[in-house]
Amino acid sequence: MKLKVFDIPEDGMEFRASADDKREPWFRTLIEDAFREDFTKDAKADLDLYILRTSDNVQISGAAHIALKPSCARCMEAFDKKLQVPIHVNLAPHKAMDFEEDEEAEGGIDKEDVAFSFYKGEEIDLDAIVREILLLEIPLRYLCEEDCKGLCAH
Repeated sequence: MKLKVFDIPEDGMEFRASADDKREPWFRTLIEDAFREDFTKDAKADLDLYILRTSDNVQISGAAHIALKPSCARCMEAFDKKLQVPIHVNLAPHKAMDFEEDEEAEGGIDKEDVAFSFYKGEEIDLDAIVREILLLEIPLRYLCEEDCKGLCAH
């Protein structure tokens, strides 16, 4: 899903997507790719964002709400798990930046500021941004309960 930067009103806009939306299947495809078998066919996922443009800079904030059915890493039983993933991204247009040792770059940006997110051209790839945030939120293992005893030999 690509958004044209200058199509975003300066007073901002709400952006919603649902895994149930048959006309715009990009969000369902993104969720299925990220969560694989933990996201079942009848599961729900919604994306609620507020996108604000200030001159060339864009701020994206909101959350993704995802209902999963993973297997517990200890007892192997499937259980319902709801994830609420906060999304907060600040984007600026990408400009060539060359840094000299101990010297500030043009525009007052120094080496420590390079971690800021950028977009190239006149479009923002919302799919790539949301995918990256969701992939970083996938737990190493799912537990049905913190004190799950797991499989028992008896």
